[in-house]
Amino acid sequence: MTVARTARHNNKSPQPLGLKTWAQAFMLGSVLFTAGAAMSAHANNPSPTLRADAPNVYIVKKGDTLWDIAKHYLNSPWRWKEIWAVNPQVRNPHWIYPGDKLLMCTLNGHKIVGVDMGDGCAGIIRRATSQVTKVRIERTNMGIPVIPLGDIQNWLTAVTIVDGETLKRAPYVLAAKNKHIITAIGDVVYVRNVDNQPVLTIGKRYGVYREENHYIDPVTHQSLGHEMREVARGQLIAADANVSSLKLTESLQQEVREGDLVLPEQDNHYPALFYPEAAPSDLPASQVLNVMDAVSTGAAGSVIAINRGVSSGVQVGQVVAVNKQDARIYDPQRKDIVKMPNEREGLAMIFRSFKNISYAYVLEADEPVKTGDEVRAPVDR
Repeated sequence: MTVARTARHNNKSPQPLGLKTWAQAFMLGSVLFTAGAAMSAHANNPSPTLRADAPNVYIVKKGDTLWDIAKHYLNSPWRWKEIWAVNPQVRNPHWIYPGDKLLMCTLNGHKIVGVDMGDGCAGIIRRATSQVTKVRIERTNMGIPVIPLGDIQNWLTAVTIVDGETLKRAPYVLAAKNKHIITAIGDVVYVRNVDNQPVLTIGKRYGVYREENHYIDPVTHQSLGHEMREVARGQLIAADANVSSLKLTESLQQEVREGDLVLPEQDNHYPALFYPEAAPSDLPASQVLNVMDAVSTGAAGSVIAINRGVSSGVQVGQVVAVNKQDARIYDPQRKDIVKMPNEREGLAMIFRSFKNISYAYVLEADEPVKTGDEVRAPVDR
């Protein structure tokens, strides 16, 4: 995949960051800033507040993320799109790379940030308001991402949520051929088809899944779904109405066991690019269901599951606040326990959303994130 990029003054090729092709760089907006956009701010949508220590010059470093850079400039970093300068006529706007120099400039009384191409703020402003720009083609896996995409790859590609009916009716591994206890790539496993279900299709690829969690809503006590982790992949080589044969073509660091479920391989249409923005103020409050791959608490860089999904308006890219809930302090004067106000302990970005469950990446955390913490839209917009 390639994109158009404004020609650079030094004609040096950017250095790749080693991300896999699927984890493509994060693009600085679809149309990030124009002079008209800056002038359109009004009382109901004031300009984002700059940090008091926002740098006038910042050199992008290897390992930076867009979120890191936005935090250097804004008190509300999810509003990064409102200050990045880019030519509105470019279909695929700027990407930023290690070594780029970012300048903070002023346009019509509003602060903007752009890439210095050797002509300083005058050039940044000219490109942000001009109608024509020179472009060149570069690969998209060389820029910086919004978050370290390797941290969430497993949750994008090897985990899914299914409902109870799907769980009950799915085919399952009956045994391995030749009674192998440990399976490996190239081995064949026998799959039992549930009564009255369609016969599995020869030549089609399937994933072998194992249940990790059954999520129950903490308020309604209703089932939200079953979290299934993919342990292997294979191709069906024989099928009938009762038992089919699946040849394993890929192992995901775990052996296949009797009882594992067999489901059609996921399309994995996850977004290659994430665009963080504040969740809408009317988004229903939710709770942290689980801190993934952790004993009890998580920190920045952790993945959490929450009990809201697309049916509640949760969308990929939304930034939510994680608030400490039900903190209590003993009052020695009145000799009672006082419930303290819910206070923000971190921010997270939704990166995958199912019907009733979503996964979010913890962008920052002042205190450990815990199961049961409240999740809602940030109040500082």
